[in-house]
Amino acid sequence: MAGALQKNLWWAVAGGAGIVLGAAYMLWLYQRTMFGKLDNPANQNLADMNLREWATLLPLIIMAFWIGLYPAPFFKALDKPVNKLVEIVKAASSAPQAAREVR
Repeated sequence: MAGALQKNLWWAVAGGAGIVLGAAYMLWLYQRTMFGKLDNPANQNLADMNLREWATLLPLIIMAFWIGLYPAPFFKALDKPVNKLVEIVKAASSAPQAAREVR
């Protein structure tokens, strides 16, 4: 958003409006899907979660907490590719500036 604001005010306004509208839509969608009426009587007797669903969800929850509490192993795996990308971007951004300094 800060980069868009530096380049063009209207792009930043459009981006901000998109963020606000997206958040409002997600809240509205969550309200309708999670707290809406139970119209289908066949769904009234459904169990919340069975063992297979818990077995699928539990490792995902553990990984989410692990990444949130101790992300160092994941960052270490990303160090080399990110550093390579930073070098490429630095080289590309400094090349036009070096060409302008020569003139």
